[in-house]
Amino acid sequence: MYLVRPVDFADLPALERLAQQAGIGITNFPANRERLNDKIASSRRSFQTDVVQPGDESYLFVLVDTSNDQIIGCCGIDAMVGVDTPFYSYRIDEVVHASPQLQIHNRVPALFLCHDYSGTSRLIALVVDKAHQNTVAMSLLSRARLLFIARYPERFTARLFAELRGESDKHGYSSFWDALGKHFFPWTLKKPTTFPVSATKTSSRN
Repeated sequence: MYLVRPVDFADLPALERLAQQAGIGITNFPANRERLNDKIASSRRSFQTDVVQPGDESYLFVLVDTSNDQIIGCCGIDAMVGVDTPFYSYRIDEVVHASPQLQIHNRVPALFLCHDYSGTSRLIALVVDKAHQNTVAMSLLSRARLLFIARYPERFTARLFAELRGESDKHGYSSFWDALGKHFFPWTLKKPTTFPVSATKTSSRN
């Protein structure tokens, strides 16, 4: 049987294992012990805070196999992104180049840097151990956090979004990063990343 519960500090080794197994590309669940420990601390504070309206709270849950008390998955929710630090994303839009005199009308797809998701709740870090990636475990973990949102609507915004992992090969090469992302950072290594531009799902609880 599976059980979903809030994360605790004793779960850190299990979270490290899951993050390492998940591999590259999940920027909101890094395989970094210090950052994972910070996420646990933030989650514990958030659960203990009396919330009237959403802010910088972050909630992290773990999926437990009760037959051996082993942690086999995790998921989380950021109550509101863009509170303490800017939250950038890319929006796909079109640029129109037109000239009646020359009889030209071209519509060119383009990326625009934006803050469209600032002030919105974000679903994060849905990771399940490879040995337990079945329909029951995945469905329970995914729906549990939505049930938490439904039970405590004052803690979250009416709109939700989820980032999906960007495409990269087994060596960590991301063509999107190579074409765009790396040009805005001082290093030139081809590192994978995820951007909400083509990997964002939104939903509304209204």
